Amino acid sequence: MRKAEKHVMITAENVLASMKPAERCTLHDIARRVNGAIANVQTVLTECVARRAVRKANAGKRHVYVLVTAEEAAEDAGTPVWSQTILQGYDAANRRFIELCMVARSPVSEDQTVRYGVIGE
Repeated sequence: MRKAEKHVMITAENVLASMKPAERCTLHDIARRVNGAIANVQTVLTECVARRAVRKANAGKRHVYVLVTAEEAAEDAGTPVWSQTILQGYDAANRRFIELCMVARSPVSEDQTVRYGVIGE
């Protein structure tokens, strides 16, 4: 049997130091290199992706992470990062528009039915 391994404190510096530029690493590879729990490494990688220190891409069914080089970081400097609050505001604007359309719609009498957006008798 294997002895219980003690996991170390995972930081962004540890994760970034374990990666090499242009090398595609999976979550499990990085967790193995830094000797950390997968859940902890995943939260640190999420922070690194949000800071644009690491890129996340799909490789089949898994995600791979690539360390961003200085040239790529300079190219990405002008690109905006979409936050979740902006997307929530976009959804709220769509909901308000739908509600406005429903209010502006002509009322339907009790003997009429609505099928496929057409009012008929």
